Amino acid sequence: MKIRTTIGVSLLACAIAGVALASRAQPEAQRGDTQQPEMRPPTGIVTPAHRVPVIGDFAPMAGHWRTEAQGRVYEEVWLPPRNGQMTGAMRSFDADGKLLLLELLTIAEIEGGVEYRLRHFDAEMTPWESEAESPLIMRGSRFVDGRVLFDEVEGADTLAGAIIDLGTPDRMSFVLSFSKDTGGGAFRLTFERIGSEKAADEETPATPED
Repeated sequence: MKIRTTIGVSLLACAIAGVALASRAQPEAQRGDTQQPEMRPPTGIVTPAHRVPVIGDFAPMAGHWRTEAQGRVYEEVWLPPRNGQMTGAMRSFDADGKLLLLELLTIAEIEGGVEYRLRHFDAEMTPWESEAESPLIMRGSRFVDGRVLFDEVEGADTLAGAIIDLGTPDRMSFVLSFSKDTGGGAFRLTFERIGSEKAADEETPATPED
């Protein structure tokens, strides 16, 4: 998931993913449509009220993930929750296997929710200039049906918020929402768990959010 001052896919991404979230954003070519992501349940399903997320909600992220988008491959790895936090890393490379991007990622419980931190590096491990002093930070305070909404962002003026969706087994999605000052819009990047039947049977390139 790649997220810059001019936002790109991470996360996150996926990042988000650009997580991702994202970064599991918008790399060199901007993507996404004009619809904002919402914390709304699937049609016909009754869900509980939103609650504050905890680190255990991210336990399904532990493992190895992969997706492809616009000629790039994104791989993300997360360690299991431990002492109120999770640690992950992402790498992106082109069709020839050339390393293009690295991300270091953390998620930690804070008062009133969780905090997602990520920092981007080039292939030589040089941090992005915009993140040299501080990582990009997103804070989430709402959880429902396997989705966490991050609606407070520091370090990326063009990013309005993000959703990490873990509601489908062996699938991890990052939905990134851009600020109206940059045209708005939302973008989804979906990873499949490496080793799952879905990952073996199909590829899941990034697509605009419906």
